[in-house]
Amino acid sequence: MAQKANPKKSSITDDPRASQALQHYETGLRALQEHKFDKAKPLFQKVLGRRHKELSDRAAIHLSICINIWSARPHPVSRTVEEHFDYAVSLMNVGD
Repeated sequence: MAQKANPKKSSITDDPRASQALQHYETGLRALQEHKFDKAKPLFQKVLGRRHKELSDRAAIHLSICINIWSARPHPVSRTVEEHFDYAVSLMNVGD
């Protein structure tokens, strides 16, 4: 009897881009657990919209946690024009 070949399920580690997204997600999760929200936010943003919906959905949830906690914290006062500009650009990047 001939055996049918079972199609191999695609793993997230098979695709190099998906593997990189997983690495960004894991690094962002570590930063979130260490309360380094400013480092975690861009890592989760890199994962959004990727091919693997489950990973993208989880990153969106963790990103919203970072944004909510970050917005509740008092922000340092900008002292120079350059610092004020950088702060404004970072707010625009997250949609604020």
